[in-house]
Amino acid sequence: MRRPSWPSPLRLAGILAALCALVAVIVVFITVDAARVYLPILFRLLIGAVGIWSMGTVLVGLGTGKVRPMWRGISRRLRRRTEARQFWRALAWNGTLGAALLTLSFMHFGLSSSALQDRCYNQQGTVPLRQSLDACSLLIDHWTLRGSVRPADAFLARGNVYRRMGNVTHALSDYSNAIGLAPDYVAAYENRGMAYIEAGQSARGMSDFNSAILWTPDDPDLYFLRGYAYQTVLHDPKRAIADYTAALRLKPDFLGPIAQRAACYRAIGDLPHAIADLSAVIRERPDDPTLYLQRSDAYAAAGNAEWAEDDRATAARLDPSLAKAPAAGSPKGQP
Repeated sequence: MRRPSWPSPLRLAGILAALCALVAVIVVFITVDAARVYLPILFRLLIGAVGIWSMGTVLVGLGTGKVRPMWRGISRRLRRRTEARQFWRALAWNGTLGAALLTLSFMHFGLSSSALQDRCYNQQGTVPLRQSLDACSLLIDHWTLRGSVRPADAFLARGNVYRRMGNVTHALSDYSNAIGLAPDYVAAYENRGMAYIEAGQSARGMSDFNSAILWTPDDPDLYFLRGYAYQTVLHDPKRAIADYTAALRLKPDFLGPIAQRAACYRAIGDLPHAIADLSAVIRERPDDPTLYLQRSDAYAAAGNAEWAEDDRATAARLDPSLAKAPAAGSPKGQP
């Protein structure tokens, strides 16, 4: 019987160096938070590589008549002419092992595509943000999951997670990737616009709101959102009023724009329109004391002390703690 042929010292040194490099890479993936999400991908790549190697030995064996069995550390080479039985047994084993490892590399260990999507989108808010981020990254980066969800949707979802985590820079990058993949993706423009404003880049934010409205000019929510940005970020009540009015033309019963437009009218000194908008909101929300306080202040500024006092009394009746309130609060209906 032929004695095993062990690798040469040079080859052993190469194997040892490769193992050390592999351990170093694994340590980095385990210890660095930013890389940890890709650890499952690394393991699947390694499993797949060994599977391909094992299948390759089968092809080489069929071509050369020599094969190294995968069950003995590949230290011995079997020849078809002199060891036919062992040769075919090794070939069958290597093929089976290779097929099994390749199949395993394409599995997700119980995490189906739909389960990952649920974690990524996290619509109920029940999944920790870190797990939601990892799920989104797998949907984006893992080759066996590509196509299970539209890439632009996955980038948008991960951008939203980053934004909730306070990482606006990464959120902006993901929103831009989503827009690059789907230039008409209104939700991505909308969210990137809000992220730009949070980052202090109001001009870019307003540009994204404008782009979103160009794509969907019949969406009242977009006009409301841009109007709110004009009102609270750019402090331009006249443009805010124009957007709130546009939103109301598309959706007349939209209370948010009415309440916010009242504040804008008050800011520019148009008290009759401010009172009219507050009265419209009060008709729909007659039990909100802060609305009565706001209208009371508007009546007082307009010189109608009697009606101002009536509204303040109504607010105090609805909420006794507001009986001595010096000024009105902000209306409900903000985005």
